[in-house]
Amino acid sequence: MKISLKWLKELIDTKLTSDDLVAKLTDLGLECSSSEIGPSFKRVLVGKVESVSKHINSDHLSICKVDIGNDNLLNIVCGAPNVKENIYVPVAIVGATLGKGTFKIKKTKIRGEGSEGMICSEKELDLSDSHEGIMILDGKCNLGDPLEDFLGLKKDIVIDFDLTPNRGD
Repeated sequence: MKISLKWLKELIDTKLTSDDLVAKLTDLGLECSSSEIGPSFKRVLVGKVESVSKHINSDHLSICKVDIGNDNLLNIVCGAPNVKENIYVPVAIVGATLGKGTFKIKKTKIRGEGSEGMICSEKELDLSDSHEGIMILDGKCNLGDPLEDFLGLKKDIVIDFDLTPNRGD
């Protein structure tokens, strides 16, 4: 059985750290362990695609001008089939990490065109298995806001209880 530590703290007033709580519950005979959950990405912002033009050296790539707020207009090369003007998208800026830190975004050239970030799909953000195209954000978006704030993703600790069957002997 898995229980969120945030949810548990709504029901029980405790000042124990997650490690201490897991140790005390195990001492009581409720064998358990804990793990941290939350966004697997850092420095991904809400952006708006201002313009899209075809890449001259590719059949499927587009060159996008993406506004991330504060007069920051990024040039991003994108291969998604659903990229178009005036949509809000998640933008991994230079220095961002995806996949729990395993993939770092760098300034690069793709077929001769500079790219200053990456417009992300849900799969690249570990939000779903959808990889048909980039993620398009719905609702009221503020340019430059962290994506985890826009989506309401928060870090939490999950306590996993190992329920053992009662033995008749």
